[in-house]
Amino acid sequence: MGGMGFGHRSHRRAVLALMLIGVLVALPALAGAAVTGIDGMSITMDDHVQMTPRIWDGTVVWADDRNGNRDIYSWADNVTTPISVRSGAQSEPAIGRDWIVWMDNRNGNFDIYGIPRNGGAETSVVTAAGDQRVPDTYGRYVVWEDWRNGNGDIYARDLVTGTEFPVCVATGDQRTPAVWGDVFVWLDERAGLPGVWFWDRSVGGQPWPLVYTTNETLELDICQEWVVWSEYYGGSWEIRAFNLSTERAVTVGRGAGTQDQPSIDGDWVVFRDTQPGNPKIGFYDLLAGEYYDVFTTAVPLASPDMHLGVITNIYADGDGDVSIGGPMWTHDAQEIWGSDRYQTAAAIALAAFPQGAPSVLIATGTNFPDALGAAALAGQENIPILLTDGNELSPACEDAIVDLGVDDDVWIIGGTSAISDHVVEQIANAIAADIDPPKRIAGGDRYQTALAIANEISGGSGNLDEPYAFVATGLNYPDALAASSISYALDIPIYLVPGTSIPAATMDQMQADGVEYPVIVGGTGVVSTGVETALKGRFGNDNVYRVWGGDRYETAYEIAMFARDFFGFGASGMCVATGQSFPDALAGSQLAGARYAPMLLTRSDALSLPVQDFCTGHEQEIRYVTFLGGPNALNAGVRTTLRGWLE
Repeated sequence: MGGMGFGHRSHRRAVLALMLIGVLVALPALAGAAVTGIDGMSITMDDHVQMTPRIWDGTVVWADDRNGNRDIYSWADNVTTPISVRSGAQSEPAIGRDWIVWMDNRNGNFDIYGIPRNGGAETSVVTAAGDQRVPDTYGRYVVWEDWRNGNGDIYARDLVTGTEFPVCVATGDQRTPAVWGDVFVWLDERAGLPGVWFWDRSVGGQPWPLVYTTNETLELDICQEWVVWSEYYGGSWEIRAFNLSTERAVTVGRGAGTQDQPSIDGDWVVFRDTQPGNPKIGFYDLLAGEYYDVFTTAVPLASPDMHLGVITNIYADGDGDVSIGGPMWTHDAQEIWGSDRYQTAAAIALAAFPQGAPSVLIATGTNFPDALGAAALAGQENIPILLTDGNELSPACEDAIVDLGVDDDVWIIGGTSAISDHVVEQIANAIAADIDPPKRIAGGDRYQTALAIANEISGGSGNLDEPYAFVATGLNYPDALAASSISYALDIPIYLVPGTSIPAATMDQMQADGVEYPVIVGGTGVVSTGVETALKGRFGNDNVYRVWGGDRYETAYEIAMFARDFFGFGASGMCVATGQSFPDALAGSQLAGARYAPMLLTRSDALSLPVQDFCTGHEQEIRYVTFLGGPNALNAGVRTTLRGWLE
């Protein structure tokens, strides 16, 4: 990783579970963005077989027989480039942000080789005894199926440290692994029972099963909160999906013929759908629960893969040509709001958790500092965020506690000046008498409260899920708000500083919490160069980042791009809130974070230019936008203008 600033640019989920008329107001809920067609082209026309294409951010890689044996080629911006042309067979490529990897038998058995996407030299990832097969890569990791022990196990390499490590070494065969973030998944046949297993390296410990089944299983993929695979289910091959947060399994494709070869991109699944006489690529929207046909032809189609709304696949007409394209859809909009900030927060929580939630986090809706770190803690606990008045429990908050079915933990953020003991007593009276009293997380001031939240997230023992932290000013809210969806999705804590300095004790705790890469949010006018210098002195020059723009709206844009580039965030379910007050965006972090989507800020009376820039750069990827807040927060002109930019 290299130190860098994401600097100034020049700019010219779900259906609501409950609508309480007169209490919560939610305008038409998400209906799904209707797919209206397909736009694509072939990128190879050779009289040789191409197979297993994979795509990342517009670059496609595949295995190619044009030289008499399989080699690895890539395509980007209408240019085809040989990646590895050697003796023996190179096949099963995978691509991520930084690396292209593949299985390679130049040494007489299959090993894993790779090449950095920045143009570095080709290198061996692993050359152990036995075969190493079907690699996958994401971020700093490469994972593969490994036969060095006489059966299939799962191994991986950290490409940053160069360290190889076992993911799962067990009886039976472990097959076809995939990785996203620090989470590894694979198909596992120990004890003769096929199943989907996982291991989170950031947590450690032993691997665990996600799903046991008595059915045969094939092919696996993971993205963000979803794992998908092909399973012989109900008498035919179907696509199954499992959500890591809700622990809910669903059937994605079920109909005549075979559905297999799934690929997951955010909350979209594409797969081969070989219905008799009508082969196609199926497309399923997990949020809306809707199925569409894309790439429908009379010619067999195979090996679909999708990233950022663009699909690649094999057009199997004699030989196999690689195609690239994507569905065209009508963009949809969802509006969530209530008559005040407390009703809006409750409506957002119900939208983010339509099945309810046993636990909840409650913050004040009257001031921002204590609540700014709430998103990361709520994300770690996978619970909704509600807002209340600090002196009296807001009726909308109380109703939402009941409607969500809270019957376990309640977290209170901030001291008694933020949420009084009287309100905590009212909350305790609103929940079942046999559960624990609400748990308050607070410090002596806004900065100490942020540290207390970060300590709760890490468990006080360096156990952050990601080694990142946001550092933002505690004197104003917009910059930290724009990072809130990332905090929720990845449990990244927010540390507040006065703006001109950072106490040594704060950096001490950051290190104790497990932070390796501080990300300063905002320009030098809000977080000074002195803070940056101190952080670099503690964490290293190359490990400190600054993300900023010319104003709060440009900074939110830059944070959205940072999330996309560093953490694989998409744009399909982008959320928009006013940047002129904090409550709607704070509550909205749970919805945007659950979707791994950006939180963009705009003026209340006119759509800010950075939001327009984001829309014009990601039309293919954005399926719908969620407006957070009522007409006073985002007026009709803002909504109409944004819809126009998506047409």
